[in-house]
Amino acid sequence: MLRAAGAPTIESDIVSDTRLMTGTLWHAWFEDIFDRLPVMTEVKLDRWLPAGWSGTADWIIWSDEYKAFVLGDLKTIKGEGMPYIERDGIKKEHLWQLSAYWYALREMGIPLLDRFVVFYLPMNASVGHGPTLLEGKPLNESVVSGTMLERHELTERYLADVAQARLRASSQSPSPTDPEFFFLHDSLAPVSERVQALRWNKPQGVFDVKLVPHWAAQFCPFPDTLCDCSTQGTEKVGQYALVDEEPVYQARKGYEEIAPEVTLGPAERKKLLASAG
Repeated sequence: MLRAAGAPTIESDIVSDTRLMTGTLWHAWFEDIFDRLPVMTEVKLDRWLPAGWSGTADWIIWSDEYKAFVLGDLKTIKGEGMPYIERDGIKKEHLWQLSAYWYALREMGIPLLDRFVVFYLPMNASVGHGPTLLEGKPLNESVVSGTMLERHELTERYLADVAQARLRASSQSPSPTDPEFFFLHDSLAPVSERVQALRWNKPQGVFDVKLVPHWAAQFCPFPDTLCDCSTQGTEKVGQYALVDEEPVYQARKGYEEIAPEVTLGPAERKKLLASAG
């Protein structure tokens, strides 16, 4: 919403820029490889997406086996996130994105396989975990299109509020200059909520469950006065500990109403059991 309204941004740091540029370079490298294959790359889908939305499919590859095209996407990810991707599958936000693209491509009339793929590429070393190709199926079409239309309507409502603020400012003397006057309205979507993550607590021999900022917070281009997602910090809400040699979730006092959304995989269970030995 802030981007659509033209809100002021802050100067990005070199680390964030490097991460984004690295992803761009990998996309370019894959496009060069795909030059020798029956594939369409960087396909602009705006015309076939719901009103107000835009997007570009990374690649659409012809499959001789299925006699259909396969929608594919490249995602770079921190190496330490690879075990969770392999265990839990395609990230939720990527599943939504590829579902929207899949329906747009179908609207174009392209014969598609009923699945798509996401190629996850680790940006740093992760022992035992390399690049991974995962399959997914499109989410329910009415849910996807309905959610996209709703968000577009909410954004239009917010932009109308911004326009009204500009109109009010033009009639005031002196005219307001603070960005908050123009861009902070009740119609502005709330800051992205923190997500749960597992963190190994070596001194206690338990897996902490913490609320951490969404991964996109590190790339937020707006000042804290407009969006403070990057200042949320982390907070422990519980832990997985051994009780009678079985991993059990224990809520932190005062956080009992927060249900655990992350679970221990085989590797975490093994580590927890080993710590007790």
